[in-house]
Formats: sequence, C-alpha cells, structure tokens
Amino acid sequence: MTDTRTTDPRITLPAALQPAAPFRFPVVAATVPVVASVAIWLITGSMFALIFAALGPLAAIGTYIDSRVSARKVLRAETTRFARDLSSTQSAIEAYHRRESGDLAELAPPAIVLVDEVKTDSSRWMREPREVLPVHLGYGTVRSNLVIDGGGARDHVDSTTAQHYQRLTDLAANLQDAPIAVNARLGIAIFGNELLSLALARALAIQLARSLSPKTSWLRPRGVFSAELWSSRLPHRVLRTDGGVQEPTIGHELASVHWGQLGDDAPSVSISVVSLEQQVPSGHRIIIHAGGDSIAVVGHPDKHQRREFAPSFLGREQALVWALAAHEIASRDGLASSDESVPDSLAFEELLSQLEFSPEGTVRRAHSLESRPAVGSNGRLVVDLVAHGPHAIVGGTTGSGKSELLISWVLAMAAEASPDDVTFLLIDFKGGSAFAHLAQLPHTVGIITDLDEAAASRAFSSLRAELQHRERSLARANARDISEVDALPRLVIVVDEFAAMMGDYPELHALFSDIAARGRSLGVHLILCTQRPSGVVRDSLLANADLRISLRVNNGADSSAVIGSDRAAELPARIKGRAWVAHGSSSAELVQFALATTHDVLSVAERWPADYSPRRPWCEPLAEYIPLATIAELGAARGNTAAASPPRARQSALPQSARDARDAVGTISVYFGLTDLPDEQRQGVAEWAPEEDGNLLILGSPGSGKSTTIATIVAAATADPPAGANAPANGSEPTADPAGVGSNITVLAGGLEPAGFWDTVSALHAQLDRAISQRDHPRGIVLAIDDLDAVISRFDDEYRSTVLDRLARLLREGPSQRIWVVASAQRVTPALQSLAQLIPHVLRLRFANRQEFVLSGGVPAEYTASLPPGGGKWKGARVQVAVSAHYPPAPQSAAVATIQRTEKLVVASSRPAATTAALTAAGWHVRMLDGAPGSERELLIADNSRPIALIGSIDEWQSRWGALGLLRTHSTVLLDGCSLSDYRQLARTRELPPPLTAGAGHYWKISESGAERVRLPL
Repeated sequence: MTDTRTTDPRITLPAALQPAAPFRFPVVAATVPVVASVAIWLITGSMFALIFAALGPLAAIGTYIDSRVSARKVLRAETTRFARDLSSTQSAIEAYHRRESGDLAELAPPAIVLVDEVKTDSSRWMREPREVLPVHLGYGTVRSNLVIDGGGARDHVDSTTAQHYQRLTDLAANLQDAPIAVNARLGIAIFGNELLSLALARALAIQLARSLSPKTSWLRPRGVFSAELWSSRLPHRVLRTDGGVQEPTIGHELASVHWGQLGDDAPSVSISVVSLEQQVPSGHRIIIHAGGDSIAVVGHPDKHQRREFAPSFLGREQALVWALAAHEIASRDGLASSDESVPDSLAFEELLSQLEFSPEGTVRRAHSLESRPAVGSNGRLVVDLVAHGPHAIVGGTTGSGKSELLISWVLAMAAEASPDDVTFLLIDFKGGSAFAHLAQLPHTVGIITDLDEAAASRAFSSLRAELQHRERSLARANARDISEVDALPRLVIVVDEFAAMMGDYPELHALFSDIAARGRSLGVHLILCTQRPSGVVRDSLLANADLRISLRVNNGADSSAVIGSDRAAELPARIKGRAWVAHGSSSAELVQFALATTHDVLSVAERWPADYSPRRPWCEPLAEYIPLATIAELGAARGNTAAASPPRARQSALPQSARDARDAVGTISVYFGLTDLPDEQRQGVAEWAPEEDGNLLILGSPGSGKSTTIATIVAAATADPPAGANAPANGSEPTADPAGVGSNITVLAGGLEPAGFWDTVSALHAQLDRAISQRDHPRGIVLAIDDLDAVISRFDDEYRSTVLDRLARLLREGPSQRIWVVASAQRVTPALQSLAQLIPHVLRLRFANRQEFVLSGGVPAEYTASLPPGGGKWKGARVQVAVSAHYPPAPQSAAVATIQRTEKLVVASSRPAATTAALTAAGWHVRMLDGAPGSERELLIADNSRPIALIGSIDEWQSRWGALGLLRTHSTVLLDGCSLSDYRQLARTRELPPPLTAGAGHYWKISESGAERVRLPL
C-alpha cells in the first residue's frame, strides 16, 4: 500500500485524575489542649481554665470538615479537567485522522471523482510506468500513523480511567472509512463476482489512464475491455496485432488491460479479471476477492494490507465520459497519439552537411541570427534569436539534454554567421566543462564557470561596461540600432544553470534585467537555461524573452512557465534533446535537437579559416608575475601622454616653498604594478604619487608579498627613468619621472634591529626640524619600513612610546617637507592604531580571513581569499604588484663610535668585574673607585704608562653626587649595563639615550650634547 502521510506524529494522553491528599483526624492536636487545660485547673483551681479544654477538639473537628470539603472540590475540578482533556484529545485524534484521510484521497482520487473533475484536473498524466502508481480501491479501515504517547499515565489508575485510555488508543489506531490505495506496479488481479470485478477493474484502468501520459504510454485491452468503447476512445496509443484486431484474452482472463511505456522494455502494468483465484496469472501480486457479500484484498506482499473494503466502482458510460474528455484535452495540447513523430535522435553532422556554405561569399547578416539546430515533424527547424527573441528561455530537468541543446544551438549559429557578425560569451554554473570545446570557435570571446569566483565577478562587471561601450558606439555612429553599425558584432550570452548563478550572485538580477530591456538595440542577446524557470526568471526577463524552449521537466507548472502548457512534463526521459519550441503567439512545436560531438565543433571552426580577432568584453585577468621593467615601460608611455596633455588639477598640501622645490627637481610618481579595471574593460598602472597620496601602509598576512612590495616600490622610486620618459612635448626641461625619480629621491630602510631603527628615525626627526626651521626642502626622502608591527614590538615600553611619537610626527609633518613613510605590517596592532590614522592610503594584500581584512579597514565585499603573492586592493581596484630584480633595501646599522685608546675613562658599571676584564683586555690600566669623595681626580691623573680607566659601581657613583659631572670635562664618561633610571640619575637628564644592542659590547658615552653609543677598540 502506498502511504505518503506524515510519519510518527504524537498525541499525549490526558493526565489521570489526581486524588485529594489523605487526611487523618488530629488526635494529638485535639488532646494536647485538654491536658493543658486540666493542668492549669489543677494548679490555679480556676474553673475557667477548663473552658480551654474544648478548643482543641473543636479546632480538630473544624480542620477535618474543611479538608473533606476541599477534597470534594478538588475531585470535582479534576473530574471536569479530565473530561475536558478526554474530549480535546479525541478531537485532536479525529482532526489528525481527517488529515490522513485527506492525504490518502489526494494521493489516489476515486475514479468517479476523476470523471467529475476531468476538465479541471491539474495532476493528470504526471507519472511514468516505472514509477509508483497508486490507485484507489475503495474505503475501509486503515492503520493510522498516529502515536499515543503517555505510557506512564496508565500506571496506577482506576478501571474507569483505564477504559478511557483504551478507548482513545483504539480510536487512534485505525482510520475508519478511509481511502484505500495500492501500487498498481505490483499487478492487480480480481476474481469472484464478474459484474463487480469488471466495474472495479474499469475504475482502476481509468485511474491509470489519468496517471500515464498519452505521449509516452500505450495500453493493450483484452477480453471484455477490448470491446468496450471507452478503451478505444482513450488518447493513448492502443497496441494491436498485425491484422488490426484487438488481441484476445490469455488463459482464463475475462478481461485485462496492460499499460507500458513507448519505446521502453520495462514490464507493463497489468490489471486482470478472472473467475477463480486459481486462474490468477503470474506477476499479479495484489489479489482481490469480489464476493457477493464482501470485497477484500486477500493477497498482498504486505500482510497488513490484506483487508475488507467498500469498493469504488465505475460503469462503462462513466468511463467513456472521461475518455472522450481526456482525448479532447490531449488533442488540444498535442499529446494525443498520432502517426506523426520526430526522430528519437539526430546527429549534428547531418544538419551541418545540409548547409550550403562558402566563407568567401558570406554576406553580413545584421538583421538575423538564423540557425537550424533541430528537426521537427515538418523538417528542419529555423530559430532566429533576433526575429523570435531577442532573448530565449530554456527549461529542462537533469538529464534532459540542456547542455547538449545549448552546444548545438551555438554551433548552428556559428556555422551560418561569421565572427564579425556574432560572438558568444558562455557561462556554465554547474561546475562542469560543458562549453570547454566551444573555445575552439573563433566566435567565442569567453567562458565563465563557477570555479573561480573572482574571475566570474570581474567578468560580470565587464558586461556592464560592454553595454556602455555599445551605447557609445551607437552614439558615435548616430545609429539607433546595432544593425546600422557594421563594426559591432552581436553578442550572445549563453547561461547554463541560470538559477545557480542567481543563487551565487543575486545582485545580477539587475544586470540581466538591464540587458533584457536594452539588448535588442544594443545587439546583446540572452539564452538562459535552468531546471525550473518558475520563480527564478523574473518577470522583467520573461517579458523580453519571446523565444521559449522546454525539454522534459518534472511537473506541469515548470512546463507552463516556459511554453504555456504542461506538455513538456510528459516528454520521454530516455530521449535527450526532445523539446517543445514556442515563440511569440505561435503554438509550441515538438522538435528533436541535434547532439554535437567534439568533431562537429572542429568542423564548424574550420569553416572560418581567416584570422578573426573579435573584441572581447573584458581584458585578461592580471598575471601573477609582472616584471617591474614592464611597468616602467607602461609608466613611460603614460608619462609621455600626460606631457602632451594639459596638466591635471591636483590638490597639494605642500607649502609654496616645497612646491617650488618639487617643481625644480620633478614630481615623484612611483608605478609599482597593474590594476584590474573590469568596469572600464582595461588594465591600469598602479601609481603611488607621494605628493598627492602621502604616506603608504601595506597590510597582509605572512606570504602575501609585503617585503616584495617594499622592494618593488623602492626599486621603482630609485630607478633611472627610461630614455625619453621625461622629455616634454614642448622641448622644455623635464618635469616628470614616470618610472621613479632616480636621483631625486633617497630611500632609508628601517629594520627589525631596534638600535638601527632608532638611529634612522632620530636622524629623520632631526632633519625634519632643520627643514622646518631653515625651509630646506629635500628632493624627497622615503623611509621604507618592513614589518613595522614587529619592529615596534621589539622596543621596551619607554622607547616604544618615543618611537611612536617620532613616527607620528614624521607621518603628520613629513609629507609637507617631502619626507614620506612606506611601511608594511601584518595587521594594525593597538600600538599602531594612532599611526594608521595618519596614513591615508593602504595597500591591502592577501589576508588569512575576511575578519582580519575588515579589521584592517577593508570593505567586506572586496575580500578575496585566493590572491597570489603581491595581489591586493589599491584605491578600490584589484592590483598585482610587479616583481623587481632587486632585494628589499638593507636597513641601516646602528651608529657606534670607537673609543680611542688614549682616552681617560670614567666608568659607572652595574657589573664592575666584567667591565674591568674588558677594559684591561683593551689596554687600559683599571683602577677601582675608592677613598674619600673628591679623590676621583687624583686617581685619574696618577702617573702611569697606560691610560687609566676609573671604574665604580652605580651606587658608588651615585653616592659621590656631582663627581661624574666634574670629571666629564677632562675624561670620557661611560655607562655600562645601566638601566634607564640609573642613566637619568647619573647623567642628570630626562632625554632617552640611544638603545643598545644586547650582547654587542656597547656603552653609553655621556657628553654635553647627550648620550651616544660607543664600543671599545678591537
């Protein structure tokens, strides 16, 4: 039995009656007051004390009466609640049973209902003989899917409650007078009363006629049914013997009808009527006994389906009414059986051989895209996307031949139109390579798949630009339609799995609606293919797509959405390329599309031997490797173009004196890569113009190409300009340097070593002071810092604060004095937050995930996970940084002076023993600080053949207040192993000394101008 009802529903039994809490008479509570009253009377002798003896029994009696009254109220409330719950549960069971019965009735309506609703039945002819074929037998008792939950509620209940539970359980177990359906695919045999058996078998036959499409199914009636008029009036094909006579019955059959699928060797579906059970033919697994007093299923693979039922019969006249109405409907829809047919298969080479073709004599067809990709009952089908379109919708389920149809159609157009007349953009969003072979056609300008999201996105952006390009071309030619412009071919965009593409890129609805609206005049045509057009292709597209093609679809709704009728749902599944074609107001035509091979693609491509180069809607994607020399050449060409054109207006933050200095030495423009501009259908040169852009920050994860980018920018900025790059058109002095500025710029590199980085930043900081005070503007200085976040993290807290302050000042005030910073980092750490706000432009390379990209300030929609090294986003465009042959600039080493061996030394050390050993080895005569305060000078000027080094601990020198200041005038004062606190106390200054490199043997030398880094001679 076929059952599609909801599985495992549950209804909970109502809770049992809750008895009132048991109550015992409070003997102790009543006795205690009596005893107490007697005791008081005996003690006091007052008779009034005996009055209190009555209070205990009276209170106990009152409590007892109250408990009994409350118990009765609880019992009444529980009884009312239980009755209400019983009624509610019963109503829920009956409601669920009604839904189950309705589901069964909808699954297989009785034949008499089909007769009444034959003209409005929307589910007719929706099944194939290989599928489950439910048929309605009649009405009877059917097991329900309802599950009664509440086994625990049955425990410890009285007999009355148990009876109620049992009644509900029995009620829920079975559907009464429910429709009974069985699967006709198992074969049905009926024996017993002849009249009842024939009436029941006739009802089953009409149900099968309603389920199976007349376009794909046949029937073979025998015996009594072969003589009944309804069997010959069905719209299905009736199989006959060679003599044209209905086949006789076999064995003891009174009547039978067999259903099968045209052109298929699948076993037929059989309904047979015999007199006795012993005469049932083999292959019939459902056996029904039609007795005089009862009718029952006595044989079924599922023993639970063997039951008595009240049958639903159908008479001959009623069956004829349904057959005549069904035949009229099938004839109207083109489904009725006829002798006309189209071939089951068609090779594309057969169509190609029938085309008379001469490429030399081909005339431009500006007004037509005629092609012949299919054959119908009247011969070759002519499809013209211009006249019948301008756009087309193709529907078809998996396996119906959608991709094959699209390939044949494209080849048919390419076979008759040159690449100067039509080009193809092929989009395949089902993850395959269906269109890969079509790349051999000179007409093909691109193939897009869902395998590369970035490539697909840039292609769609280019399509918008293509519409604008065609509009400009029509405007320049003063034309209203593409047919008036000879140099512009038509563009056919073929989309396989349109629904999948819209699911990945819902924003494309607006683009394709725009193409649909303007495509006719611009010469852009759409062929959109999808499994289920309804709900996917919007009305704005459907309104402009007059050409409709439907292969086999799963249901009538999908078929109606394409061709206006449900006939495509009845197409045979075994024939690929069988379709209905409709356009405009014409009725649909059944055709067979050709199936093409790789050899056919090659044959069509060979028809156009000339060297065609049709314009592509977009340029090639950026290469992963771009030599810097290529960028220099493009920059030089751009510079010459700019020199020949009026100068562009630029906003400059430089003061007038700085602008004068800039004009004297040249404008700095650094070209470091290529940008992808699909919206403009071109690639541009990535430019960093420091005067306009200011400082530059490069962000990216490890391996994203940060160091390479630093090296490329430095190489591009310091390279000599190409020959002629700076030559103005008017012969005046050069004022621009497209590939860089050569000698006009100086690059300083900051590395990970804190001491050297400190010196570099400090030098620039001092130079900034001089430039501001003296108005001395350098030709251009770029501080290149790789891994700025790592550099900052290596400084101690006090040094880090000062370094950040100095860098902030360089970023804030440096550009006005032509000092710029180019830095890279993995991410903007908290320490870099204040610096990042001073850098207006950020080059974002690849990030590990979208979250890090957004935290860096990027727009979520611009994130791309699969960028190659050097790929990123620059000023909103995809950029690929060029690769230089040079290594990244080497950072400057820390500046360290060497002490002369003739100098007298005064040393404050936190490790006197180690310092003594080092100075002794270097040639100094070491004396330890001792004696009374004030004796330090005598220790230094003692007669000795070697210079003297006077060493004392930090504490000793601190106890001799002012001694180091006095000795500094005629000796060299060194600090070894001191903390910043010790340094400030001994040097009497708040200024930070330059940081020392651990383990390098460096000392602080204190002088009037501050501290410097020194070392002992080797």
